[in-house]
Amino acid sequence: MKSYLNLQNRSGQPWAEAAALLERVGVIFGTRLRNWLGTLLMRWSASSEPEIWSVQDAKGVLHWKAYDPRTGTSVDYTSVEELLIWLESRSGL
Repeated sequence: MKSYLNLQNRSGQPWAEAAALLERVGVIFGTRLRNWLGTLLMRWSASSEPEIWSVQDAKGVLHWKAYDPRTGTSVDYTSVEELLIWLESRSGL
């Protein structure tokens, strides 16, 4: 099977830029698919406790995501403090 990440031009030199682009697309697609599947599985869970996870975006920024199965609410914060405020606010539900 031919590897598409091993692209070469007519002179036999690797196309590093094209290969890097393909790798980035694969990473982004893979990350989005994992996030989507994770969210889907969490929504099917019977737990009433909030689900919390972190995701790093393409720029390296860490996002804190959470899902509350009691309300169906999903949130996305870039700081732990914001996430903690959200958690405390839902405790009154």
